[in-house]
This record gives sequence, structure tokens and C-alpha cells, in this order.
Amino acid sequence: MKNWKEKTKKQKTLFLMAGIVLVLVVVYFIVAIYFMKHFLPNTFINGASCFGKTVEEVQQTIRDEVEGYELTLKKRADKIETIKGSDFELKAVFDDTYEKLLKEQGSFGWLFQIGKDHKYNPGTALEYNENAFAQTISRLSCMDKEKMQKPENAKVVFSDQEAYEIKPAVFGTTIQEEILKEKVTASVMELQKELDLEEAGCYQDPAYTEKSEEVTDACEKLNQLMQTEINYDMLDAGTVTVSKKEMSKWLKTDDKMKVVFNEDALKEYVSAFAGKYNTVDQGHTLKTSWGKTVTVPAGNYGWKLNQEKEIETLKENVLAHKSVTREPVYARKGKSHKGADYGNTYVEINLTAQHLYFYKNGVKVVDTDFVSGNVAKGYTTPTGSYAVTYTQKGAVLRGPGYASPVSFWMPFNGGVGLHDATWRSTFGGTIYKTGGSHGCINLPYSAAQKIFAQLKTGDPVLVYNLPGTEQVKKSSGNSKKKTENKKDEKKEEKKTEEEKTTDKTQSDGEAAENNS
Repeated sequence: MKNWKEKTKKQKTLFLMAGIVLVLVVVYFIVAIYFMKHFLPNTFINGASCFGKTVEEVQQTIRDEVEGYELTLKKRADKIETIKGSDFELKAVFDDTYEKLLKEQGSFGWLFQIGKDHKYNPGTALEYNENAFAQTISRLSCMDKEKMQKPENAKVVFSDQEAYEIKPAVFGTTIQEEILKEKVTASVMELQKELDLEEAGCYQDPAYTEKSEEVTDACEKLNQLMQTEINYDMLDAGTVTVSKKEMSKWLKTDDKMKVVFNEDALKEYVSAFAGKYNTVDQGHTLKTSWGKTVTVPAGNYGWKLNQEKEIETLKENVLAHKSVTREPVYARKGKSHKGADYGNTYVEINLTAQHLYFYKNGVKVVDTDFVSGNVAKGYTTPTGSYAVTYTQKGAVLRGPGYASPVSFWMPFNGGVGLHDATWRSTFGGTIYKTGGSHGCINLPYSAAQKIFAQLKTGDPVLVYNLPGTEQVKKSSGNSKKKTENKKDEKKEEKKTEEEKTTDKTQSDGEAAENNS
């Protein structure tokens, strides 16, 4: 009896254990069957938990996410702008990828997968309306060209403290369209929530900033060049100093931040300087020896700046970055910058009166009649303000049908000049109207000799007409005998070796052409 009871108890225990095992097996199979259509615990797809979800549920979650997708664009100046996926028909597209992931998990081995992470990043296949996408991009506020601020390089500028300093770059808001489209497309395809346009390199940045070595080097060099000090010696008008502000206009940086000269500014400055001090192309006001004031027409006399050479000299001065005091580079020179530019040494020729005065340092040295160009033959002596070209002792003035030796030759306007005319016995009056020269000023020997002794190259000769000063009476000249003239000439020759007679013969192309 006892053995039967023990046997029965063992059987019950076996049945119970078998039942439990059966239940566990059934449960295991039920769970396995469940995971045939549902993802295991700790399953993450594209970063999202998918535990207990079916493939359809996972896809629907993705669809919902895509349909509500928005991309925030972070712009400069803490501004933002949003793009909605619905604006360009963004949607998810699925193949059998998720089914394969589910199958790879192995539902019947679910018990052994518990506690393990299952992470998958298959991505999300997306499609959208390309035309609508392009329109969405083009409608962005940051793509409005009228609102874009262009970038500006850092600049080296001249300050009120008379020194160069760096003006910071302006980064602006100009968008590089192709880069923006590329970066937005990539963000959308990855369903990113935010895109920083600056970090993504969507903006067009300046080539040089205040930290660029090229900029700091340029600033240093410009300040070095600004050590230059340029002073113009304007003789009796004193000294004119070029201001630092003016000098700063002559320098600039090119597109590679190299320091170069601003040619336009240099030309403008030198042109204005010439406009202020040039007198060669202007009429000259003269209070005549007759007491009346006339304006002597422009000729070749006066101040004239050689603008091209002055610009080159200014460049040399700046590059030397030292202090310099000098005269401007002249093409022609006058005598004074203050008052009349011809000073107080000049020859005054009144064609109407046929009378000449020579003043030396304000003192009248010569006062004489003369004979000028033959009006009847078209050789009228031209009026104007001229400078003596050179002086020569002993010359032969040649022209068609004549060769006239002279002792004192002083040209001032091409082939027109002052000279003695020993072949004449009378001067002044109205001789010039029908019996005048070929254009030159014919002088008595003694007058020519005195003028020659003190007249120098560059001295002004002022030739004018003064109605109302006509003279009918002639004066005699060359009254000395030839031998006396020669004696005087020999005495004059002893004064200096440079005044020896050269007996040069000048051709039509030289200064003594056709005008005796």
C-alpha cells in the first residue's frame, strides 16, 4: 500500500512537471510566433525604439514623422527660417528592408536576444517633387537678392588720428545658392531638424578679415610710408606742405591686399597743383612804362609743372618715407609765385610804339626804339609772354634770299628774337609797317649790346600792343662808326671767355630761322 502511494505521488509530480514544461513550451512558441511579426525588445531603427511594433507600425511612424517634417535654418544675426516637407510633397518610400530586419532577428531565438541591443540604421528612402522643392528654396527669405548684404573685406583706412587702422570685415548675408541647395537637400534626406547655414558654409565670406596676415602687413607698411613729409619750396611764396590726409589718398591696397599707388588720386592732386601754380598758358598783367595796364597774351613764359615727372618724383619721395624739401618738377619756370610771375627783370616791348624797355631788378637799363616785323609782308611780330631761349654772340641769321650777320642774338619765340641791326640807320616810328624785319626785334647796336650783357636765358620778354601810343617820329641809331663798334665789342669780349664770337651759321631749323 505504501509503495503504491509513493508511486502515485511520483507520477503526479512528473505530470505536474510535464505540464509546466508544456506550458512553458507553449508560451515560448506563442511569444516566438508574436515576434515573427513584431520587433524584439531593445530594437532601435534609425535611432527610434521599435519594440513590439510590426513592420507596418514602424513604417507608419516613419510616415507620420516625414509628413510633419520641418527643417529649421539658422541664419546669421540669430535669425531663423523654416522649410516644411509638405511644401514639396516629401514622403517616405519603403521596400522589403524592414521585413528583412524582422526576419534576421530570428523570432524562435527571442529568449536568447533579451538584454541585447538591436540597432539598425537602414535610413529612410524619401522622394519629393523636385519642382516644388526648387520653388520652396527660391522663396526663402535668405535667397532674396535684394535683401542680401554683400560681404566686404577688412580695410586699411586712414583715421582722424592721421594713422592707418584696420576696419573689420563685413560678413554680410550673401548666399551661395548651389551650396545652400546641396546642404538643404542633404539635411532633408537625413530628416535632420536643423541646419546652421554659417557652419555649413552657405554664406559668401570676405576673402580677408581683420586677422588676415595680408591685412595687418598692409596696415604696417602704410603707416611706415606715412612717415614721409613732403615740402614744396615755392620761393617767395614760402613753403607748401603736403598734408598727411592728402598723401593718404595716393595709397591704397589692391584686391590681394598689396599696397599700391592710387594713380588717379596722384594725377588729380598734381593736376590741381598745376592748375593753382601754372601761369604759362595765362595772360600776364603788366603795368606798362606808359602808365597803362595791359594783359600780355600767353606765350611760352611762366610756371609750368611737368606733371608726369612730378608724379614719379612724389612716388620716390613716398617710398623713401623721409622728410624732403624741394621745388616742384617744372617744365618751365617763372621768376616769382607771389605777384607777377615775371618778377622785376624783364624786357617790355610795345609794338604799337615801336619802343622797348629793359628792366633789371626793377631798374630801367635800356630805353630804345626798334623795328619789328614787316606788317605789309605778313611778318608781324607776334604778341605774347615769352622766355629768352638762349643768348649767343656772333650769329648769321639765314632765310630765303638773305643771310644777316649779327653780333648779339637773343631768341625768345622760336626764330623770333632780339638782335642788333647795323644795316639800319633809323628805328621806331612806322618803319615796321612796310620796311620791317622778318619778325625779329631789330635794335640799335648799343642797345642790343647793353641788353645782351645783362639778359639771361629764361628772362621774360613781354610783347604787346597799346593803342594810342603810336609814334611817327623816327630815332637815329647805330651812330657809332664801325670801328668804334668794333672797339666796344673787343672790350666786351675781354670780360669773359664764354663771350668769344662763334661765327656760327644757323639753319632754318634752328632758333635764328628766317627772322632777321
